[in-house]
Amino acid sequence: MRELTAANEIDPDDAVLLPHDILSYIKYPELEQEADVKWKKMVEVYSKQGKLKKWLAVCDVDNTLSAGLALGLLLPQLSDEPWKGKVVTYSKNPQLHSIQGEDLNSRVEFMQTLIKSQDWTADFGKVFDVILEVAVNANLKPDKMVKKVLALTTYKHFLTGSNFSFWGETDYEEIRNKYKEKGYGDVVPHLVIWNTIKPEYSAGHCREPEPGVTLLSGFSYKLLESFFENDGDIGPDHVMEAAVSAPAYQTLAVVY
Repeated sequence: MRELTAANEIDPDDAVLLPHDILSYIKYPELEQEADVKWKKMVEVYSKQGKLKKWLAVCDVDNTLSAGLALGLLLPQLSDEPWKGKVVTYSKNPQLHSIQGEDLNSRVEFMQTLIKSQDWTADFGKVFDVILEVAVNANLKPDKMVKKVLALTTYKHFLTGSNFSFWGETDYEEIRNKYKEKGYGDVVPHLVIWNTIKPEYSAGHCREPEPGVTLLSGFSYKLLESFFENDGDIGPDHVMEAAVSAPAYQTLAVVY
């Protein structure tokens, strides 16, 4: 988090803060209004750049002002209709919710009310069923389908490398067949599960354990910046670059 100024104000010269930076300021009542202004500016900047327009967030929220919560709030504001302003609960029985609230603080409070409806694990097969149902009911053209689903969590189970199905009771081919039957066979969304757990708990990595799934682990400013710069397309090279850019590596020297 960037430090508060001595006058307890957000630096007006900051161009765009990262989402979790801005979120951290709402802990201070005197900064809530300024934080809301900064958030709106950030959304405006990324919207003009056309960033993350076809992403849908599945958010494992908690009572902290975490990076995952911040991204879970930001992505719905950048998405195109009919996904705009919506988030999916991280649950065995996921539901699509329209985020309520006129300002940043009230939207955070709404997100935190979703805690009671989430589980330690999510059935992503059912998440894709929810997406397909929305698309069919809206008679959505294939080019308007969600491109990627970003599931945000800090659940350490994903760090163990355990072999279990991310798709719950279904499998990827079954999901593809469902989408094909409804005319969306060529635009099945890709699932990205980002465990935003802090680096001290996990070395960052990026892998594809199953078809249609990318598992991203670890969190840093550099990795988040790469996420935005590359419209969310993060691979092993980006994770490695983020890891070696950490301050601990800057004092290392190559010895020949």
